[in-house]
Amino acid sequence: MVQTGSLCYFYDFSAIFVAMSERLKKITGEYILHPFLIGLYFVLYGINQYETLFIEAKDVLILLAMTTLLSVVFFFGFRMIFALLFRSNLNTKKILFIKTAIFTSTLLAFILFYFHFYYNILKIDFLNILRQHKHFLALFLILFFAWCAYLFKSKKTYTVFNQYLNTLFLLLLLFESIKIGWNYYQTQQWYPAIQEEYMTYTGQNLASDDATKPSVYHILLDAYTGFDGLKKHWNYDNADFKNYLEEKGFYVAEHAQGNYAHTRQVVPSMMNRDYFWDFENPDGRETAPAYLIALTGIRHARTFKDFEAMGYEMINLSIFDMLEQAPRYEYSGIPETSFLGFMLRKTVADVYFTKKRLWTHHEAALEILEEVKQIPARIGNRPVYVYAHLMIPHYPYYFDREGELQKGREGEKNWSNKTHYLDQLIYTNELLKDAIDHILVTSATPPVIIVHGDHGFRFLEGEAKDEAGYSILAAFHFPEKNYAILRDSISPVNFYRATLDACFDTNMGLLPDERERYRKAGE
Repeated sequence: MVQTGSLCYFYDFSAIFVAMSERLKKITGEYILHPFLIGLYFVLYGINQYETLFIEAKDVLILLAMTTLLSVVFFFGFRMIFALLFRSNLNTKKILFIKTAIFTSTLLAFILFYFHFYYNILKIDFLNILRQHKHFLALFLILFFAWCAYLFKSKKTYTVFNQYLNTLFLLLLLFESIKIGWNYYQTQQWYPAIQEEYMTYTGQNLASDDATKPSVYHILLDAYTGFDGLKKHWNYDNADFKNYLEEKGFYVAEHAQGNYAHTRQVVPSMMNRDYFWDFENPDGRETAPAYLIALTGIRHARTFKDFEAMGYEMINLSIFDMLEQAPRYEYSGIPETSFLGFMLRKTVADVYFTKKRLWTHHEAALEILEEVKQIPARIGNRPVYVYAHLMIPHYPYYFDREGELQKGREGEKNWSNKTHYLDQLIYTNELLKDAIDHILVTSATPPVIIVHGDHGFRFLEGEAKDEAGYSILAAFHFPEKNYAILRDSISPVNFYRATLDACFDTNMGLLPDERERYRKAGE
């Protein structure tokens, strides 16, 4: 009886499965689904790429509405056009619908997943000619129109291909939905610790009175190699800049070292005064959520919240969000912190963001330094906290050492050029001297000034790569010149621990200065 019952149960299950399979086969064979599923797949795929816990429902709904509208307009609009253009070649209305659907899905796939097509094709060496977007788009248009001509001139019905696309996107949707559930489960392992550190913290008033509130100017120079690295790998003695800083009352950490090789880890660990989280996969690859958590850690950083709690006017002149302030300028190497902005960067809109990245680097740096120079006179005796993030001497390289623009240096093929890098670094020194002079002369009270690199030049080979990549500039100006807590090899994770202890009488102490140190959630 048990065996008979088991067989009956198995038979019932099999019958249900067969019936469902037949039903699914009928749906995928008779209906046109894929042009309207591709937008939904794009949204679900994006949720897994971004991070479920950091996504706002309104962004998901807006993106879904945009992709759905695009699908509807494209499908029904092109159906009307193709009905007029290819009437003699299409035997039935169903064939017109199928071919229009295939056309629409092809176009939507390119528009929505442009980022992936572009960057993966560029990995093929002999296709580097397509690096310029105008060349890549031109090639796509040629191939796309050739495909369309073949599609609508062909006598094939494409019913099987339509069924294949319907089935493919249904399976992809199922896969992404399961993955969302799994990712949500996984993130519960570490999210409470992230939530407590970045989101729950409200800031502390660390100043005992108004007299202990000096204005703070934090100037980060992206990819500025330190004195050690320049001397060893460029045979360049940056002593002139070091002497200038010391004459102005700075403490110069001549052997300063970075904690990480990438800005996305340096800045959150520095601004939160602790080492970054360990989000790497076993094979050493950093997970996608790690980048977005880093951006969240910057936006809601403890240091920002502390200065806000002390009544400082907060001025964001960086490439990141700072509390409720948007970035001062766009940089396509940094994804948007909103889900909607993050996903738009994956579409053909990436052309716009890439152009902004390539052509406003140096202009943004000059504009920011000009703005920094005007701040002391504007704020008077009020305390101000300024975070200025300059993408120089970081590539692309525009300036020679005299500050003259050199056309042709900004291309990616020149990013590893040591001479061009050094030229831009030397001119960066002159820009900094001018800005520091203005800050010191026009400030109503002596300010705190932190000038440093996040990492160094990263294009050398072998041991030299790490030696230059982790060698950074670090210089500090404290009003009372109480530099005892600073050490010659200080790293970014300790910059604000030292600054707050020296200038605000806190008792944080310094952490060990280590390279590539991470901590687990809950530590």
